[in-house]
Amino acid sequence: MIRGLTASDTTLVVHSPAWIGLLLVAVGVALMASMFVRRWPRPVRLGGLLGTILLLYGGWHLLRSDATFEKRGFYVDGMLGEEERVGWLQVNSVEAQPDRLVIQLRSGGESSVDLAGLSAEEQARVLAFARARVKR
Repeated sequence: MIRGLTASDTTLVVHSPAWIGLLLVAVGVALMASMFVRRWPRPVRLGGLLGTILLLYGGWHLLRSDATFEKRGFYVDGMLGEEERVGWLQVNSVEAQPDRLVIQLRSGGESSVDLAGLSAEEQARVLAFARARVKR
């Protein structure tokens, strides 16, 4: 998956490009419209419906999936809004795994942020940003 990193002095945002999500949604709508315009056999219409559902789900997910790291903590937005919000005071340690940032919480829990699609330099930048803000 293609992902990008937008950075300022106090904030990092890991996101997917909006044009990919919009393209998937548009293709899904076009596929559904083509199923209604022409009278296709039932198995083709069913396949078109399932394909439309997958394209719309994937497009919406790409449009709404991002993680924002700021000076107070980080939060992850998903398809239905904010999925997780953690302050740096709640974080015990930060570790890097392949394509993931694993955050150990002081409560004993664990959180992770998907970094797949970022370059190694961008992943290292996110890791350094998080480690610099963890209070020990």
